[in-house]
Amino acid sequence: MDGHDEQLIWGAQKLIWEGQQEALNSYPLVSSSSWAGSIQRDIIKFGQSSAPLLWPSVQQDPCLDVSVIMMVKDEADVIGENLHWLYFVGVRRFVVIDNNSSDRTPKIIDEFRYLSKEIEMLLIHDPVMRYFQKEKTTGMFHFARSVWPDLKWVFPIDADEFLIPQLGFDPLKELSPDVDAITIPKVIHSLSKESFGYDPDALFNMPIRSHFYVVPPKVAARVNSEASIEQGNHFVSFPHGKSPKHASGMHLGLYYREFPTRSFAQFLRKVRNGGLAIQAAKKYDSLRSCGGDHWTSYYEALVNGGEEALFKVFQDQFVHAPTGGWTTDPFPGCPKTI
Repeated sequence: MDGHDEQLIWGAQKLIWEGQQEALNSYPLVSSSSWAGSIQRDIIKFGQSSAPLLWPSVQQDPCLDVSVIMMVKDEADVIGENLHWLYFVGVRRFVVIDNNSSDRTPKIIDEFRYLSKEIEMLLIHDPVMRYFQKEKTTGMFHFARSVWPDLKWVFPIDADEFLIPQLGFDPLKELSPDVDAITIPKVIHSLSKESFGYDPDALFNMPIRSHFYVVPPKVAARVNSEASIEQGNHFVSFPHGKSPKHASGMHLGLYYREFPTRSFAQFLRKVRNGGLAIQAAKKYDSLRSCGGDHWTSYYEALVNGGEEALFKVFQDQFVHAPTGGWTTDPFPGCPKTI
């Protein structure tokens, strides 16, 4: 790759990261194997669709080629639904780090892991509050690789991100063996202005969703002894300057439905946890880049203006109507199959 190509790729990546996805339609095509190039081709082919999206409606066969890795803290209102959903779509292998939760999260995870003999779960208690997501996620990635030698793909997932394999996981078998990572876009679900206040803690009382690509896609990584999962689970990296080769998740029928802000109580708890964890990480190493700038911003709003100021942020940013890039497209989840 020459310097001009590399500059174009960085330009496309910047557009994606800054939310200027529509500009990619007229931007020069960059390498399809790059992170930005795989996303650029998705946007050109599929657009930022507001059409209803599909999901598996019947339970999928187990797939031992994939594992999910999760780092969770105080996610009792969503973690059970997500684990059951992942089982429903065929996932049987899990590595979960519980970061010292103070609610029922550990109990819910523990109950799930014993519901079926098919479930293989490595549950790790992590008392370290510091915001070291990259190190912990990469550690889980390599842990999974060492425990399951036949594993082929690892999906780093947050508790509020529901992985939707519209076509199951079989399309992964068709990928070229030189593909290192898959870029997977998300739609973001929101509380509705019409229903907000009636049942704010109900996960599936969030029928409003964004279009695709309002936030940068996540990645899944092929099992590789040299790979690292970067902060935020957006990128895979290799040592010595090697560039990973990417494939498009949309072409494989993969996307996420994310339910990030489900009630003010949950948002307040998340802001406190995130802000304190970033502070602890910076105190441990003042020169280290932790990421999570949005949590720092929300935490400062809470510290400077109290819960009233944070509630205004919550209402302004996380409660929507189906207009202006948002559409009504509820997600029913799945029946409890185990």
